[in-house]
Amino acid sequence: MYRLSKSKLFFLAIFSFCLITLSHADDSLNVDDLRQKAAMGNINAQIMLGLCYYKGEGVKQSYSLAKKWYFHAASAGNSNAQWRLGLMYSLGYGVNKNDATAVKWFRKSAEQGNAVGQVLLGYNYLTGKGVKKNAATAAKWFQKAASQDAPDGLYALALCYYYGDGVKVDISKAKELLLAAEKKGHSEAQKTLSKITNTANAGNTRTANKQAGRTTSAQGSGYQAGICFIDEIIDYKYVKIGSCMYKALSYSDENILFNWFSSDSIEIQESSKPSVFRIVNTQKKEYIYARFMFDESVRTRSYFPGAYCYLRAKINRGAYLILSDNSWWLVDRMDRLDSNLWLNTSNIEVKLKGGGYILINSDDDEYVHARYLGTHSTY
Repeated sequence: MYRLSKSKLFFLAIFSFCLITLSHADDSLNVDDLRQKAAMGNINAQIMLGLCYYKGEGVKQSYSLAKKWYFHAASAGNSNAQWRLGLMYSLGYGVNKNDATAVKWFRKSAEQGNAVGQVLLGYNYLTGKGVKKNAATAAKWFQKAASQDAPDGLYALALCYYYGDGVKVDISKAKELLLAAEKKGHSEAQKTLSKITNTANAGNTRTANKQAGRTTSAQGSGYQAGICFIDEIIDYKYVKIGSCMYKALSYSDENILFNWFSSDSIEIQESSKPSVFRIVNTQKKEYIYARFMFDESVRTRSYFPGAYCYLRAKINRGAYLILSDNSWWLVDRMDRLDSNLWLNTSNIEVKLKGGGYILINSDDDEYVHARYLGTHSTY
């Protein structure tokens, strides 16, 4: 029950890698010796002292002092210190969170050829954090890192080719890059590669069905003729088929759904009740009744911006947000790291931005880009 885009986004791996790197310090180091050398301008000592303060190894943990020593080394032109400093601004550790300043330091590091800096700069271009969103520029920086055989660069570029972010979709190229990242020890590359391979046949069949004119859900009716495949099962309540979302009608239907898997072949049949369908699992020879909720491919623009609500529920690790007015929102996949951390009951303001919507969490003033999917009285 895994969908590639729901939790294994490359930026999670990037940030995990960077945080691990940030938190590593040599226990055998003499901190007093480091202080002396750092004060005399030794750049390596400044970085290592920053690591000690970041982790609290040999000293009292202090993000602000870690930032101080990273800044000294970064200002002297060290590319490793530059991306470390940028990351602290990106995360708000020891400084006020500032994506534009983070981008400035990521760029300085990246332009010196530092692969980590290149990947982090690419991430910001892809998400539009601190810089104008530009997937093509993001892919360019990922390519530079990948050309150095940097595992995170290979992985990030692979997902660009898989999703078509800044480059033309090329599944074969994505697999090739994932394989290269796996050989370099990237922890998520092998898992992602296997998920792509396992879902390839189902995806090809869906494409063939559409080309043959057998799928008729484009108008948002929820009805798809012929054999389809489950894309995702969420919380054992929701079934994602193509761009359509269905909710199991009863508790007994949820119990049946518990034993189903993504990529199972199913057939959707109409029922006597409006918006309710009989979903037959042709492999397991069983069925459930489910209510059609929405079609993500249909653009809904009727939401009144400026409304204040609270966050009622998160589904699928922040992919979907449900507000207190029962409105459903599909969060941009590159913003789901943020939305997944939001607390239920958080105050949310909806605003228009750049032709789309943003949801602003007034608890911390963070926002995510999201698409309005409609209002549904049940979740």
